[in-house]
Amino acid sequence: MPALKPETLDDKREALLLAAFRCFGRKGYRATSMRDICKEAGVSIGGLYCHYKNKEEVITAVAEMFRSRREAAAQQRSESMPQSAASVAITSSIRSMFEEVYQGDREALIADVSMMGEAVHIPVLKSVLQQADTDQIGSMRTLLEAKANVASADREAMAKLLTSVGFGMTVLAAYHDDFDYQASLALLEDLLAQSINKPAGSDEGGDA
Repeated sequence: MPALKPETLDDKREALLLAAFRCFGRKGYRATSMRDICKEAGVSIGGLYCHYKNKEEVITAVAEMFRSRREAAAQQRSESMPQSAASVAITSSIRSMFEEVYQGDREALIADVSMMGEAVHIPVLKSVLQQADTDQIGSMRTLLEAKANVASADREAMAKLLTSVGFGMTVLAAYHDDFDYQASLALLEDLLAQSINKPAGSDEGGDA
């Protein structure tokens, strides 16, 4: 049998991971078996074990895939609005999680929250999610440095707070069918506009 091309291997792995993600969203990580993932993906059990030796490796790979997607979505949003105020850029970065990463799929939200819980018990998964947090905090800090009227000494703490708001909204959306993330982001944007937007025409930083 000829060896698979790298891009074919990547496609197969992504299909497996998306299948696992759907299973985790419907049944939870602990109730999902490797056979469930195989059935969802339409592959043999041997085909799955060719790529991942156990379910812990699968959930870690899923987390890494979505970390990369989240980072790319936030970066794309940031680049698409270079002249926007800090309040708009920050809320748009959070919105990208719901609209580009989850794409309105509540099962995806639930699966992501499930992974957060499992990270407490799986060190390698915890490391991936911690890196996702670090990425998001760094993005927020960059936005604050470039656009916000915030003292340099306060930027790190504010970046962490805003990241917490974003992930907190993810948890609420997973638990509550009627959670309106658009309304919550509109309120956050108003609050930020009143507190951290630079004055119109100002090129000064927030270093007071």
